[in-house]
Amino acid sequence: WYFRKIKRIEAEKKLLLPENEHGAFLIRDSESRHNDYSLSVRDGDTVKHYRIRQLDEGGFFIARRTTFRTLQELVEHYSKDSDGLCVNLCKPCVQVKAESKTRHLFLLALMTSNQTLQLCYVCALYIFG
Repeated sequence: WYFRKIKRIEAEKKLLLPENEHGAFLIRDSESRHNDYSLSVRDGDTVKHYRIRQLDEGGFFIARRTTFRTLQELVEHYSKDSDGLCVNLCKPCVQVKAESKTRHLFLLALMTSNQTLQLCYVCALYIFG
């Protein structure tokens, strides 16, 4: 569920893939605050984002009234109880492998006069999930 340095818009694209359902989530590095994280959660056809802050003495929180020693503890808590989030965390966001991403590469094979096959890239369409 930890996706490191992906941007907010990438998190939204990933979570809105058909492989993910309501309550799918991921944690990523915050784009705006060094050393903080963001929790991105699919809520129906939208994605909500929550800042996960670090305590000076160690640990993490979304709402200061409930703190956790680790991100794993935070995930476990919000999986059992939404506790102010839009929804309980369900399954982690599906990590779509490169070969199964919706990447369409259309090739045109042209025969040259000397009968060698020449491949021309006609169109490369990338849709990242």
